[in-house]
Amino acid sequence: MHRKLAFRGSSTCLFGDILITMLLSLVTLGIYGPWGYVRIRKKMLQNTYLDDQPLDFDGTGGELFKIAIRAFFLTLITLGIHALLCYPLVNVLKWDTEHQVLPGGKRASYEGTALDLFGQMIVVGLLSMVTMGIYSFWGYVRIRKHVCNQTLLDEIPWQFEGTAGGYFKVAIVTWLLTTITFGIYGLVGAATIKLYRWEAENTLVPLAAMPSAPQAPLTPMNSGDDGRPIQVNVTVNR
Repeated sequence: MHRKLAFRGSSTCLFGDILITMLLSLVTLGIYGPWGYVRIRKKMLQNTYLDDQPLDFDGTGGELFKIAIRAFFLTLITLGIHALLCYPLVNVLKWDTEHQVLPGGKRASYEGTALDLFGQMIVVGLLSMVTMGIYSFWGYVRIRKHVCNQTLLDEIPWQFEGTAGGYFKVAIVTWLLTTITFGIYGLVGAATIKLYRWEAENTLVPLAAMPSAPQAPLTPMNSGDDGRPIQVNVTVNR
């Protein structure tokens, strides 16, 4: 049994965080980026609910910065192959998933591998090229389903039931509103929220197994003269 996530934040709830992240990233020449990601991610999850209880995020910018630095040098050393094979992306997915705090303190884990994700990316890329980009809507859903299927809670995979048609509608509306408002719709974070809301509403989290209630110890019983059981109190001398 699975339950859907629900996003209850407003369309502009990220505006302040996006503005601060942009300004501080500009001042620090991009170094603030990981801390900005954590700031925005935390806000998004705190407005995401499961069973009417909010989620949380306890990852830090320092942790993400280390992942980014390591990915940078490995990509440099391997002449881009490390990034091409999706290793940095999978490392971020594992870190991000482990720091999502579900109701009751539960945490999921991402068990996918870089090569598996790379294979999905290759298929999506090739089919998108052949169809002149049309398959990209199906490709986005394909990747999202793959990621959810590799995300486990109590060893049970998450599910994603979004469709290419649903994603197409979100993409078209987002593009139109961003164009009409000369980019303001995207700048205030409304475009990001619209896509995230659609993803959350189509993401199903497995119902965590409830621990069974402990059974009361059996009381020793003997039969009386009338055949009815009588209770015998047992005292253990220590």
